Amino acid sequence: MVSRRRCAAVFRLQKTDRVNSYSQGNPALGKRFLSEKRLLPGRLILLGRLFLCMLFFVWIAAAAFPGMSCMAAEEDSTIDFVLVLDNSGTMAKSDPEGLTVSAAKMFIDMLPNKNARVAVVEFGSDYGADAYDAEKYSSYVSVPFPLSDISTVGQKIACKKVIAQTTQDGEYTPVGYAFQAACDVLEKGGAKPEDAGILLISDFRVTGQKHEDFLDGGYSYKSLEDAEQTARKNKWPVYTLEMNIDGRNDNPIDYRERIAARLRSGIPEAVGAGDYLPLHNASQAQTLFADIFKQFFDPNNRDDASAQSQTTDDNGDAAFPFSVGEMVAELNVTLTCENSAAIRSIEIGYGGQMAAYDLTAYQEPIQEEDRVITKEDRYVTVKLMLPPPSDDWKVIVHGDARTQLGMYALSIHDMDFTLGVSSAGAPEASDSLTAAPMDTVHLAASFIYDGQRYQAEKVYTEYGAVLEIVGTGQQIPMTAGNSEYFIDLAFDVPGTYTLKAIVNGDTFRTGSIESGICTVTIEGSAAQNVETEPATEPETETEAVVNSPVTVVGGDLNYTVVLDQDSVPGLLKRFANLPGDGDADGNVKVQWEEHFVDPDGSLPEVEVAVNDPEGVLSLTEDENGMTVHANHPGTATITVAAADAEDPSVQVVMNVNVTAQRAMDQAMRKIRIPIILLVIVLVIVAIIVIRKIRNR
Repeated sequence: MVSRRRCAAVFRLQKTDRVNSYSQGNPALGKRFLSEKRLLPGRLILLGRLFLCMLFFVWIAAAAFPGMSCMAAEEDSTIDFVLVLDNSGTMAKSDPEGLTVSAAKMFIDMLPNKNARVAVVEFGSDYGADAYDAEKYSSYVSVPFPLSDISTVGQKIACKKVIAQTTQDGEYTPVGYAFQAACDVLEKGGAKPEDAGILLISDFRVTGQKHEDFLDGGYSYKSLEDAEQTARKNKWPVYTLEMNIDGRNDNPIDYRERIAARLRSGIPEAVGAGDYLPLHNASQAQTLFADIFKQFFDPNNRDDASAQSQTTDDNGDAAFPFSVGEMVAELNVTLTCENSAAIRSIEIGYGGQMAAYDLTAYQEPIQEEDRVITKEDRYVTVKLMLPPPSDDWKVIVHGDARTQLGMYALSIHDMDFTLGVSSAGAPEASDSLTAAPMDTVHLAASFIYDGQRYQAEKVYTEYGAVLEIVGTGQQIPMTAGNSEYFIDLAFDVPGTYTLKAIVNGDTFRTGSIESGICTVTIEGSAAQNVETEPATEPETETEAVVNSPVTVVGGDLNYTVVLDQDSVPGLLKRFANLPGDGDADGNVKVQWEEHFVDPDGSLPEVEVAVNDPEGVLSLTEDENGMTVHANHPGTATITVAAADAEDPSVQVVMNVNVTAQRAMDQAMRKIRIPIILLVIVLVIVAIIVIRKIRNR
């Protein structure tokens, strides 16, 4: 087989993670201290203990905050949404023009074509046999559109037909039960933590909850609290879109409006994620939806969504420019107005290549190979698939004069990443191949969206790919082309090899993306004795047939090591957190495999030369790397040369600058303010204690 050794693509220093622990005192301590009749010495002992606890807490808090981080969502996982729509009779006054239906339809049309599912929950009417779970959520909650893939125009039309049947004549408004049902739909559908969201579109004037569900004088419900807990546990944001055209929630008349005034913003706050938006027009809904999609599908903030508002001129024309960046799988352009009949036609394109679309006789979505145009009562959407990168894109609207329009252009970056294998005898790429020993096999990986390859040589070059042998971790750099990464390999040992391609880059949600696997089976007498699982490697390893030279990753480096001039204790030194590249003791660790890459997999032969006449450094070497220890301030140069037996050597120069700072000064600057605050607190506590003693 081909023997490879894994080499990281970025040179990095080895650092030790700092682990912070928290101590929680007895909450009854202060109360007991102030209430019990104890002697003065006992109180002073207790005060001393309190001082030590507070000092420890301040130190822990100061050390903990710099290291806080969050976990990213899993890459290329499906994002799930649930639309929860209010059918109650009060909606006739809170939403007399049916904006709920228009907004919900817009959300469906703006949803990405890939990696998204949606469900619709309705509440308010007595659904009888069509209720979702009458015993658990009452007969006034229904799921007319279950959690489903939404990748085709036909599926989106089906979902919008369900939304269009939303009424405003229901008897009750059981928001809590509907919210619970939405969480249940996500849990049963396998939605992952952080990869789902819930949209509640309602006037939130709650009625119809069971009496035993009624708490806090009408201002909260157990069902809501249970649903909030579920959403909070799964980190599913909840967005409350409030219909309040009649303004009753802002000027409560009875308990229903008082409840609504609390729930509209209280639900997202209780969940800890999401947002509240008073919904008065389609443009507001469009802005919120775009923000939601940006959080899920562009969390690394690679694009600035283009939001514009214009009024058509006297000829009824308006032009909206926007940009398309790199690695854009899909771009949504949404145009909103009070009545989309005012938009008669549009043109869209870039660099003078404009395509025109007549919308006056619109009946159904206009579908082309790379775009879909949809028109509803309050908006027009244009969905562009794999649009070419350019700053010259624009959409031109032709319609009624002096019409107020809103435009929002939002990029979606999620793409599929596929790997295929082929050979001269089997030129059609597939996910498996059988070949003879020493036959050349061709592996190619591409970004794919909606069945099309993404073509941009700049992107494939910028984000390099490696081919990994699953089970061993061995990685081989792939060559970048215009629409794929590729590599040719020859295997000489019979057996089955499982391979995948990996690309790192900030355009992906978690910083990397992996392809599916391919298997290559090499025939031969030994193959009859090799039974491997897809992720298992044969035991026998030989060197690669074609030799490749050692390469350098990262180039020459400059290090700054800061020593402690005071020689303070280690605990205080760590708290001081002196700047620089070394650890608290002035050590810098270097691993050869993180700095030199040999595609052939052999360990490079490394030679280290030090130019250090002042004895600034001392080195400790082993076969995998070296540790550089700073002895005293000064400068030194380390030259590291690496080669394998047949390649010319390559080298890296490491310039090391050692300085010294007073760790005590650094530490005191950090704890000065906490100490002042602590002294103030202790003075207050002392005053309280003295007063209690005097009043015994």
